[in-house]
Amino acid sequence: MKNSSINKKNKKNERMTCSEATTLDGRWELPIQIHHPTSSLASNSPIILICGWAGVGSVDWGAIPKILAAKTNRNVLTYDARGLGNATLLSPLDSGLESLSLEIMASDTLDIIDSYYNAYLGTSAKDNIGFKREFCVGGASMGGMVAQVLAHSLHGSQHTGMRLNAAWTTRKQIYSISSLGLISSAPVRKYNNTGSYPMIDCSIPHNHFLASFDGFHRNEDQITCTKRFFEALGDAFLSRPGRTKMRDKLISSFLSTRAGFKNGMSLEWIFAQRNVLMQESHGLWYPNLDHIPEVVNFDDEPLHLSALNIPSIILHGKDDRVIPVHHAKKLHHVMNSTQNSSPIRTKTLRVNSELALIEDCDHLCWITNGHDLTNVLGKFWSR
Repeated sequence: MKNSSINKKNKKNERMTCSEATTLDGRWELPIQIHHPTSSLASNSPIILICGWAGVGSVDWGAIPKILAAKTNRNVLTYDARGLGNATLLSPLDSGLESLSLEIMASDTLDIIDSYYNAYLGTSAKDNIGFKREFCVGGASMGGMVAQVLAHSLHGSQHTGMRLNAAWTTRKQIYSISSLGLISSAPVRKYNNTGSYPMIDCSIPHNHFLASFDGFHRNEDQITCTKRFFEALGDAFLSRPGRTKMRDKLISSFLSTRAGFKNGMSLEWIFAQRNVLMQESHGLWYPNLDHIPEVVNFDDEPLHLSALNIPSIILHGKDDRVIPVHHAKKLHHVMNSTQNSSPIRTKTLRVNSELALIEDCDHLCWITNGHDLTNVLGKFWSR
């Protein structure tokens, strides 16, 4: 795995430095942004933030990484996912588009941490077996689902529903997640098979938020398409009186940043991520549904998050209609419950997670309620 050195020049005065990491499969080089605390050196393990569907880490977190770095005295890492932003394709004949999965995204996230530690320690992971490289993970929406799979890849077992294969054996010996922050996310279901998600042919209702980018594919007006996207995700907040300027600024910023990216709008990768979401949701799309259906239904088991014993916090907007708040409550319950092996499946509680529900907040809480988000996460990651 190729890793570039992190630029450490003038670190005392620079609040952000940049680097890149090559993915484990060798297909992509992902740009990394490292936000430093105000002190000269971070004294704690780093935080890595994972964007949700169609998100680009270098721009879409806004000021949150910088604020969290200052509040927690940790380096905060963001990155552009494969196919998006300024990620560079190294394997033109095989981009991995059709094999995209939550597992691949989890692996890419660990590649960022691997690159970070290799540059700062000056040694590779294989030279540090027995030395745990700890880090904190924060994931928003789909990024929270990636974070759950990553946690299981490093701390889980077959019993707890680990979804990644034996290639992670060495990684499990080296890396450790010290805490999780799950933002506007949902539980990930447990299954025993591994591999990619086959592309599915499913008609999504035009009013569903996952259909927001279909207009770009049809060459419709870009401002109208982007407005539709943000209104689908954050209408409860953005439609209120006095919020027109904020909405217009979001639309303008979204389009201008994508126009400047090496990969442009990158619709094919946005649709590939959408396919992963649809597969996780069993493809249950109904004519009038405007949110994600139950990710874990009566026939499924969620990943056994409580068995991992990772301190976690779940943040969710009470007005979220994309991933309704009951997903957060279910996720909180799953993370704090454990089942014994007796025929009578009784449940006991263990306190692994905290639940923070944000008033007057919908799905885009990292945009519309950044102050609340950084206050809660800042305290959590300062412990």
